[in-house]
Amino acid sequence: MSRAFKITGILLVLLVILLMGPRVFEQYRIKKRVAEIVQLAEGVRERIDPFYRLQKRLPTAHEAARFRIDGDGSFQSIVFDAERKMIVVTMPVRDEQFAIRADDKGGTVS
Repeated sequence: MSRAFKITGILLVLLVILLMGPRVFEQYRIKKRVAEIVQLAEGVRERIDPFYRLQKRLPTAHEAARFRIDGDGSFQSIVFDAERKMIVVTMPVRDEQFAIRADDKGGTVS
């Protein structure tokens, strides 16, 4: 009886792993890609920093075009929104967005 109980327990654990594994992996994959996109958005901020130090202001809407990154399928675009003073990432799913606010921190944008 004890041996059958152990085998049943092992099979149950394996079943749970097989059922949950793909879902867990998919969540990890999505989180990893979002982290990569956030790094790209941080790169936009780093490209705005020299402009800000030189001009003593954030870019206007016309000037912000040079900081744009067009997407590769996992995101649509990363742009500096001059009106809202934010770096905005637009995702391909229902045009969802998230933003990183641009604030003056002692001569740099953070």
